[in-house]
Amino acid sequence: MPVLAHWSSAERCLTLQVSGRFDAALHADFRGAWETFEPRPAHFVVDLEGALALDASALGMLLHLRQRALRTNATVALAKARPRVARALAAAHFERWFASA
Repeated sequence: MPVLAHWSSAERCLTLQVSGRFDAALHADFRGAWETFEPRPAHFVVDLEGALALDASALGMLLHLRQRALRTNATVALAKARPRVARALAAAHFERWFASA
């Protein structure tokens, strides 16, 4: 599965592990992994180590996650991006909106 969710109850942290191309084809998997998760996480970490590339739809999915997290005062961090993915995130100035983990 291209998106795996890992829950840490001690930290109330949901880690979303993305693999392969992070694009519109992953929309349902990505959103489904966090949108209805109970209990509500206090922290989200999007682990991009396995992501080979991302496109504009992936950037939109990350922004949507951030927007929804802010409604519950949760935090969102991006972690372990490969150089190609890190360049795309930097080009979109995502360091303004997301912490690094």
